[in-house]
Amino acid sequence: IEISEEMTSDQLAALGGGECLRAEGGYFGQIRNTKKSSTRLKDSLVENNLAVPLMLLLAQQRDHVVYRDADRHLKLVGRLYDMCQDTLVQFGDFLSNQLGIDDYTQRLPPLDQLCSHCFISPDAAFHLCRPMYSHLVQQQFQHLCREEKVRIIAQTESLSQIPTTQQLYIRAYESVMLPVVDVATNLHQLRIWDDISPLFYATFWSLSMYDLSVPVEAYAKEVLKLQTAIKEAENAVDFSSSKKKKEKERCVALIDKLTAEERLGHKRLKNS
Repeated sequence: IEISEEMTSDQLAALGGGECLRAEGGYFGQIRNTKKSSTRLKDSLVENNLAVPLMLLLAQQRDHVVYRDADRHLKLVGRLYDMCQDTLVQFGDFLSNQLGIDDYTQRLPPLDQLCSHCFISPDAAFHLCRPMYSHLVQQQFQHLCREEKVRIIAQTESLSQIPTTQQLYIRAYESVMLPVVDVATNLHQLRIWDDISPLFYATFWSLSMYDLSVPVEAYAKEVLKLQTAIKEAENAVDFSSSKKKKEKERCVALIDKLTAEERLGHKRLKNS
């Protein structure tokens, strides 16, 4: 866990990207060689049934520090709140990535239970549920696309009746999120909905920056850094040939991952 203080504009832009970009450019220290340790941590949390309870305790503690002691220094309260928030975000990302989205979805309580039984604030509850909603929408969207291809092959509808990918995505989104909207309506007093619709509220909290835009400049900067690292490794006098080869392969693999992730982000935005 890395506490983020005084982040640069480049780091903030990188955090608006996909998993690979966040890992490479979103923090002061690069995340390297953590696969084995991450797997061990995940296995330990799962075996002891601590994964979700620990995440819920972090979400509760974030709000608890504000009201626990009225005499506590305001600056200390703000620092503790920020630390809890950073830890919650990184730990939530860790679980959603390491557990796999299907396992994560099965373990996480529904939104209404998170708020009513676990006493999690709506913003934190939506943050924890966001990977699940995104996965379910993409799953439903792919299902609708497959069904539409079958209809086209079978010629059961005219060309004028064939829906666009955007229309299919809207159908998929509504099928997943309309039940969530009903739950969100009960999270606040009725007067709140005089100024904002429950649909807009649920949509706002269920989306991440990566769902709204692709940070093209951030991807380009990270790719450029890796290309520079390749040249530096090739020219490094104190590097053995095997070390040069290994560093080059690492950088090339990351460039490929970043390029594929950026391409996938553009494709998803085009469909939605």
